[in-house]
Amino acid sequence: MTKPCLDPDPNPRPAKFVLPPGSCDCHVHVIGLPLPVVVDHMGHMNTGHGIDHTGFQALLDLVGQGVCWVKLSGNYRISAAGPLYADAQPFARALIAAGPERMLWGSDWPHPALHSHMPNDGDLFDALDDYAPEAELKCAILVDNPARLYGFDK
Repeated sequence: MTKPCLDPDPNPRPAKFVLPPGSCDCHVHVIGLPLPVVVDHMGHMNTGHGIDHTGFQALLDLVGQGVCWVKLSGNYRISAAGPLYADAQPFARALIAAGPERMLWGSDWPHPALHSHMPNDGDLFDALDDYAPEAELKCAILVDNPARLYGFDK
C-alpha cells in the first residue's frame, strides 16, 4: 500500500494527501490527524461508480464526523457525461447533505494535468446553483466555510 504524502510543514494548515482516486481506505490515513484535511474534486470518485460506492461512502462518513473538508470542484474530472456534468450532481448533493459546514468550492483553474477538453469556468461556477440553490448555503460554501478553515476571519 502506498503511504500518503503529507506536507512536511508543521504549521496547522490543510494536509495534502496523494491517494489513488476513489481509494476506499483513505479514512485510515486521515482520522486523528492534528491538522485540517481537504479532499478535492469531490473525492475524485468516477461517477460511474455511483454514490453507494464504498470509497464514496467512506468519504461521506469522514465529512459527517467532521474529520475533513471537501472541495466541490472538478466535476468535469469525475463526470462521464461531459459538459454540464449532470452526473456529478448526486455526488455534490450527497456531500453537502453529509456536512454543509465542511464544503468548499473551487474552479480548479488553471485545470492542471487536464488532457481533454478545457472546461468553461463559468459553467463550473453555475453548477454550484444545481448543488446548492439556497443563497445561505451558497454563502457558507463560498465565504463562511473557507474563512473558518483558512482563518480569514482572524
